[in-house]
Amino acid sequence: MIFLLKSSFLAKKALHTLLEVHPLYFHLHKSILDLKYLDFRPLSSFNLDYDSQKSIPFNRRMQFLACLLNYNFHAGSVYRYLSNHHTNSHINPEQLFKDLTNIVPPDINKYLYRTLKTGAPSKINGHSSRNNFLDYLHYGNHKSIKMNTPLVTKALNKEDKHNFVMHFPAWTARFMYNLHLSPKGILVKPNKNDRIVFDASFKIKYNSLSLNTSWTHAWEEPPIQYGTALLRHLTRIWNLRITYADDDILLWDDDVAGAFRLIKYNPEIAQAFSAIVHNTLWIPTGQVFGGNMSAQNFEGLALAREYLAEHLSSSKYSYLLTSKHKKLLNLINYSKPPNKSIQYIKAVPDALNKGVMGCDGKPVNTPHNMFVDDNVIAEIRPRMKQAQAASAESLFIRTGYPNPTLRRSSLSMENIIHLRVRI
Repeated sequence: MIFLLKSSFLAKKALHTLLEVHPLYFHLHKSILDLKYLDFRPLSSFNLDYDSQKSIPFNRRMQFLACLLNYNFHAGSVYRYLSNHHTNSHINPEQLFKDLTNIVPPDINKYLYRTLKTGAPSKINGHSSRNNFLDYLHYGNHKSIKMNTPLVTKALNKEDKHNFVMHFPAWTARFMYNLHLSPKGILVKPNKNDRIVFDASFKIKYNSLSLNTSWTHAWEEPPIQYGTALLRHLTRIWNLRITYADDDILLWDDDVAGAFRLIKYNPEIAQAFSAIVHNTLWIPTGQVFGGNMSAQNFEGLALAREYLAEHLSSSKYSYLLTSKHKKLLNLINYSKPPNKSIQYIKAVPDALNKGVMGCDGKPVNTPHNMFVDDNVIAEIRPRMKQAQAASAESLFIRTGYPNPTLRRSSLSMENIIHLRVRI
């Protein structure tokens, strides 16, 4: 339809007859004329006011629509045009692959490279009928979305200002090809921030085709390992107590901001993860919270970070804590040392657990255990800051160093400021 309306093929009478067939035909034609000369180039520039953005500007919404019409409803072309944070353009996959070659195991390094170079998922294959599309279109979202309008509005603004989504008027969904809609809902848990979720498993009818059940499958993605993080963490604490019988052991974890969103979808399939909320079509450029392969595709980053952070926990990289990340480390509060009268119980070594000393008689580098996007660390007080600095550096190497003028830090600063290193 858009190619026909953009052309001069139809005579005036024929055009008017066509526009009377359906209200959306007329609306599309009017939008093409109204937005023909709207400059949408600012979309590909960095949003320098992202931190103060309280709502999505109307002009920005129109720029997105003008860009979509310019590319004839091909969302992948819009995605590529936006570039910048939408495509992680500040990261060089080839250089990162080389830098990590002798530090990260080859299979993990290749896995990380694939997510950066071609995007996620590693495989998607499926089809959807028009009736299936209309079923999801007419269903809309779960009731929790309508019941929490202020929360939803705030969350969607956050998605836009950090360049995690593309958004267009809802009516464009009727003209966009390779589009699938999934309902959104709100997950409420005690003592947790409410989270908007993408329900990619929801079936409207018994034979409905949904993303998680029909087109993407966890078994087609590399396996995840964060299920072993707790055991590895407890083992580390036990071995610390074997070697350091009379020292307090500190525990720390830091968090990745917008973790899944840092892994980008391949531009050609992003519209398969779409949703309509508040009369707006939202197409994510970063992974959704609710996809059955989002965790697996984030795992490459997490596992690579574990190896890199352990490598950087050596005293050879002391400059990380004395200069490079000194300001960051100064934001962290430490618990006071325990009373000297406290007596610790020494752990008993065995065939598997012999302490934390290496063959050279020096402490081994601090292991870092990733539980999804949380890096969990156990260390004695004199060595904790080096481990924290290594954790931050390992994340920034993969996601880009902090540049608050252009983007927020990938390290969750809320946790850094408000949490306390504890015993």
